[in-house]
Amino acid sequence: MINQYVIGYGKKVLAAYGITNKINAFTFSSISGFGAELVTIVGQNLGANQIYRAKETVKKT
Repeated sequence: MINQYVIGYGKKVLAAYGITNKINAFTFSSISGFGAELVTIVGQNLGANQIYRAKETVKKT
């Protein structure tokens, strides 16, 4: 939908918009990956009653 509005400004603007979307998606997918792994590792450490290791994992991530 947004592409239809952006194309009204020209092909160069649409290309720039596409490039920024790719950069944005890459950045947030990396951050989401760290968050998902953090939840898993902290959950395992809390389940094993390793509170110190869970806190260290949060700090390092």
